[in-house]
Amino acid sequence: MTAEPSDDEDVTVSRDPETDTYRATFDSATVEPTVAVVRAMAAAEAADPSDLDPLHEAVDPDSLDRICSEDAPPRRDGNRTVEFTYQGRRVTVESLGFVEIHPLDDET
Repeated sequence: MTAEPSDDEDVTVSRDPETDTYRATFDSATVEPTVAVVRAMAAAEAADPSDLDPLHEAVDPDSLDRICSEDAPPRRDGNRTVEFTYQGRRVTVESLGFVEIHPLDDET
């Protein structure tokens, strides 16, 4: 994976050129999951975040932040995951501080 530039040191985005998969890491104590999703998608789309479709058209932002924030009630495995489609890509958000963005045709 290759690192992509990020406007914020709290969100780091990398890309696997073989699968066109983007992976962002973020500190869930200081960065809301919705912010990490938008920054990662902006890197994937090579676009300014303001040029993306509104996130609320794909997922309820408040629910995403509530489910995947550091403050959410813990699960046995310590991780909560939300998956949805945004900007024509499959997005997976993990409460442990990861966002993955895959092409829709990617079955992995």
